[in-house]
Parts: sequence; C-alpha cells; structure tokens
Amino acid sequence: MSDPIPTLVGHLQLSHRALERLFVCGAALAAPDAAGLEAATTALRAHHLLEDEVLVPLLRRKGAAGPWDRIGADHRDLVAQLAARDLAGLARALPAHFALEEAVLTEPFWRSLLTAEEATAFGKEVASHSREHLKPAAQLLPLMLYNLDPAERERFTARMPRFVTAGLVPFVFRSSWRGLRPWMAYAPARWTA
Repeated sequence: MSDPIPTLVGHLQLSHRALERLFVCGAALAAPDAAGLEAATTALRAHHLLEDEVLVPLLRRKGAAGPWDRIGADHRDLVAQLAARDLAGLARALPAHFALEEAVLTEPFWRSLLTAEEATAFGKEVASHSREHLKPAAQLLPLMLYNLDPAERERFTARMPRFVTAGLVPFVFRSSWRGLRPWMAYAPARWTA
C-alpha cells in the first residue's frame, strides 16, 4: 500500500493553488460572466464545506490543536466577499487563509494524528465529498484542473482514472467548460480559432 499522507497534503495544497488562480483570473476580468461567477462560487463553497463538514470535525474528534475557530471565521468572511462579488478581495484574501491551513496541515501533523488506514479512509471521504459538491462535474472538475500548471495537474490527477483525465475532461466535457476558459490560468489550446 502506498503512503496516503503525502497525497492528503498534496491534494489540499493543489486545491488551494487552483482556487487562488481561479479567483485571480476572475478578478482580472472586466465584466465577470454569471456562469463563471457561479462556478467559482460553487468551487470555493464546496472546498469550505469539505473543511467545515469533514476536515475540522475529524480534527476536533482527534483532539488536534489548531486554528480551527479562526479557519471557520475566515470562511464566513470569504462567503461575505463572495456574496458581495468582491473577486479582487477574494484573490487577495485566499493566499493568507490557505497559508494558515497549510502551516498546520503538514505531513508530520497528519502522521501524528492518523494511521495509514485512517488516512486512506479519510482520503476516500474527501473524494466522495468533493464528487458530491463539485457539480456539475463537467464544469467544476475542469475548472479546478485547468487552474493547475501541467506538473501540478499531473500530481493532482495521479490517482484518478485515466479515462477521466485524458478522455472525459478534455474531450467529452469540453462543451460544458469551454465558456469558463477566462477563469482558467492554464486552459488547454483551442481546437478552432
């Protein structure tokens, strides 16, 4: 069995990079489109729900010390910025918020808290929660993946089925995410001019 801890840490960090870039792209738009704004909002809310409903409750059950109340307060502040459609404010606020989380949720932290079996089970719970909340998947999965540079995307998708990453996302889902290109830092090349 491979070590699940680096995957947990890496997925969290790469999700953060994708969300940061998503809001930087959105903030750079002169007039953000409604579909893009809705997708970006769904992506950030899904990430916060994952932390609020799955991650932080696990950490509290395990008695892990950390800035959990501060993270919850940040989530409420970020939701208020989302409601105000303050994309520039979100683009500025997200890196510090994510840095706070990443400073605590390190490999040594997880190793002190979870066995390999527990980490694997938690990883499956995270994946299930993401599938449930990142909908429509034909828009949200590409939006996250194409806000990662190619090397990051390769690491992030290493455990995903190849038919999803090499077939569904770039080809089958293309008509669903094509309009979101302005929100993608690393959108694939266009098929037509």
